Amino acid sequence: METSRKRDPSDDLSRLFINPRIKNGLRRAGFCSARSIFSTSYFELRERAGLSNSDVESLISALVQDILPESRTCWELLQEDEGGTSNITSGCSQLDRVLGGGIPAKGITEIYGESGSGKTQLALQLALNAQLPKDLGGLDKGVVYICTESQFPINRLHQMIKHMRNKYPRGPKSYEDRLFIHHIPDLENFLYCIQYQLSTLMSKHEIGIVILDTIAAVFRSDEGPEINRLVTFKKLRHKIHELSSLKKTPVIVLNQVTTSFGSKQMSLYGLNNKVMPSLGLSWANLVTTRVMLSRTESFITTNIYIPTDESSTCSKDAAGAGTAVKPRQSRTVQYRIRTLHVIFCPWLARKSVKFLVTHNGIEDVTDGISPV
Repeated sequence: METSRKRDPSDDLSRLFINPRIKNGLRRAGFCSARSIFSTSYFELRERAGLSNSDVESLISALVQDILPESRTCWELLQEDEGGTSNITSGCSQLDRVLGGGIPAKGITEIYGESGSGKTQLALQLALNAQLPKDLGGLDKGVVYICTESQFPINRLHQMIKHMRNKYPRGPKSYEDRLFIHHIPDLENFLYCIQYQLSTLMSKHEIGIVILDTIAAVFRSDEGPEINRLVTFKKLRHKIHELSSLKKTPVIVLNQVTTSFGSKQMSLYGLNNKVMPSLGLSWANLVTTRVMLSRTESFITTNIYIPTDESSTCSKDAAGAGTAVKPRQSRTVQYRIRTLHVIFCPWLARKSVKFLVTHNGIEDVTDGISPV
């Protein structure tokens, strides 16, 4: 499909398809470019060029069609996006199936839930999976991870990286080199980072996704006047929307919840629950995809094997060759079953799926738990 070139407003008016009488009136009045016309008021243009109201409307319509690029339908925009990676694998086949291949690699995806529901664990998993090659469900790009509450869980990240290297031998040599982490506990610096620092970083490095963990925490920690918080919130919404739409960078936002007080549970998008995501309707209207994580009261018990610090033993194969083997110690652990609910998404049905958070990361409930 051939797209039209965006016109320069300083171009002359000779190519405009309008009545020659209008062109002659414009030239006599000294209007020789689109820029000079748009810098003049409607009434002044009519008086100086001797034009009628219908003449001015025809002129403006012809200028707009000449300057602006050709309009495109939603279907044409969708066709343009089909060539790129549309999802980031969660590392869990059941989650990917419900999510249509994984977390959407476009727009703003909000992951909310109560404390301990697995929000940060899923975010860490996505920060690693996004760096995988495209044929393995990743983006093969870097990741920006901005955390606002406690310090970044670096030890947990290294534990998950160890499993990623075993699971994906063709993955990146170093997951840390393309993971940019920033801890910002206050609202003012958080906004400054989104407005300026993030743009500078993205101009120097190829960034695939931006993860904000969590957005509500900085507003709850701010003790400034309510009016200042409202202005900052509007600016922040605008910058996040600009990041996802204009710069085509998917944004994954972790959000906290607020409790609904009362004897009756409130209905949230068809789900009966006592909690709802923070920041209200104004923020919800910005979100492209919203998923909720929750904990169940069910557990899975399994045995994991941990290498001990004792001296290695030697085992022989059929040829008699000796191989050093580290002794392993078995330990019984329980993993709580968690649930992901698709609350809304333009292209996904509302569904729920169960998953586990194990020492390896996000895993299917039916999968056997692999050794440490």
